Amino acid sequence: MRGQKNGLVAFSFSRRDCTPCPLRTACLSAPAPRPRVLVVHPREPYEARMNAIRTQHTPEWQKVYNQRAGIEGTISQAVRISDLRHSRYRGLPKNHLQNVLTGIAINIRRLGAHYAPTQTKPRRPTRIQALYDTHHIGKPA
Repeated sequence: MRGQKNGLVAFSFSRRDCTPCPLRTACLSAPAPRPRVLVVHPREPYEARMNAIRTQHTPEWQKVYNQRAGIEGTISQAVRISDLRHSRYRGLPKNHLQNVLTGIAINIRRLGAHYAPTQTKPRRPTRIQALYDTHHIGKPA
């Protein structure tokens, strides 16, 4: 057992045990004289990680994550539409005005998308789907 620079712990098997093992090819893909090395996290970081993964499946965490996803979506939209990361002006008052106007523009765009009737044309079928339709493949009889 030896510690590594990044805090992981490595366990090395001896060559004497690893090389003649009949399951060596199933265990690792390193060339023959190299022994098996297992690298694991120390107990405390591992348990903290597993607890974090477990909490991700709770309804409370899902609710918070959904809020965060909505906020990040708004920021992404602001950056893509109006290049919010770069200011066109110098000085805090003008930058603030640009951010306020950008927020208003995003809200207007969202309202327009919400109230506009959706006029989506049906997609043209793919060639495979057209072939299936022609020969009546996959349709209930």
